[in-house]
Order: sequence, then structure tokens, then C-alpha cells
Amino acid sequence: MAIAASYLGNVTLAGQSIVINTCSLTYQIPGGLIGAVSNRVGNLLGQSRARRANISANVGLMLGGLAGALGLAFYVGTASWWGKLYSNDPNVVSTVALIMPICALFQFSDAMSGMSGGILRSLGRQAVGAWINLPSYYVVGLPLGLYLTYGAPGMGVIGLWIGITVAATLTSFGQSTICLAANYAKEVDRCMAQVNKSRDIAANSTEDNDGTVC
Repeated sequence: MAIAASYLGNVTLAGQSIVINTCSLTYQIPGGLIGAVSNRVGNLLGQSRARRANISANVGLMLGGLAGALGLAFYVGTASWWGKLYSNDPNVVSTVALIMPICALFQFSDAMSGMSGGILRSLGRQAVGAWINLPSYYVVGLPLGLYLTYGAPGMGVIGLWIGITVAATLTSFGQSTICLAANYAKEVDRCMAQVNKSRDIAANSTEDNDGTVC
């Protein structure tokens, strides 16, 4: 996005940089929740506690939605003056005010996308998340954003944010659907099978090295 925004002028790039920095700041809240929920669900699966893992995953999705909603409210509420904390240039401030409401929608989708992605990682289904993210961002979001920005609509930097927001929404919907539909009893069985397989590989490796099993 930074490269694409750089062709829109210095003022737009400055406003874009402020919003991106703000996104990094506000993502610390959902980011912390994502790590906690991912570890919690993974540990419960390892303990063969399918029901608790299911509950924790569902609570995690709700917390992701709550964190996203708080982020949305923050961006909408501070849009008119947030840029003044970074710059005295009224053009930069107005650019930040223009981007923030669209970024607010992205915050909600991004929080849900991150949370559902974290749950998929705890289920050992990173590949599923990758296959959802790849087309969402690089087949839909990026081309759409570039078209809205530089194509016939000529929406400027707003087009870039619409593109990435659509991508995050598609990702969060796809990943959340899989998380909600998952059979956690079967996920426990799959987890145990992977653990046993890893143990067998480690045991065989030890035998190959010194002929004994530790």
C-alpha cells in the first residue's frame, strides 16, 4: 500500500503513513488476544479437552469482534483530529480524516481475520488460512484497490483502503466459518495422531544416531 500511495503525492503518502502507524498501535490489543486464544485452544486440544477448546475458540471470536468494534469506534471518533497529533499541515490532517472512517471498517475485519487465523493455527490448519488469505488479498483485494485508485473510479487513497478492507472481510468470513464449523472432537484425534507421529519420528531418529531409544 505504501508503494501504491507514493504515486498519489507527498500529502497523501504522509496521511497514509500516519494511518498505518496508528493501525500498528491499535492492533496491539487484538494481537495480544489472538496470541492468548491461540495458545489456549492449542493447549486444550493437546489435553484432549475438545469441549473446552470449542468454547475457548468461540469466546475468542467474540473477543475479536469486540476488539474490532472498539477499534472501529476509536477510528470514527478520532478521525477529525487525530492527524493533528502528527502534523500541522492542514492538508495532511484532512487526508487522515478522510482515510480514518474507511480504516475503521478495516479494523473490525482485520481483528476478526487475525483471531480466526490464530484459531486455525492452533488447530494445525495453517494451510487453510493461507489458501483463504492468498486469493482474498492478491486476487480480489489488491487488484480491486489498484483499480479503484488508479482506474476509472479515480478514488485515490480511499480506493486502496476499500480494496484491503474487502480482502480482510473475505478472509475473516471464510476463516471464521471454518472455525465455527470445526468438529473439535475430531480435531483432538487429529492432534493426538500428529503428536504420536512426531514421537515416532523422534524415536526413530534417536535409534539411527546411537542405536538406543531415550
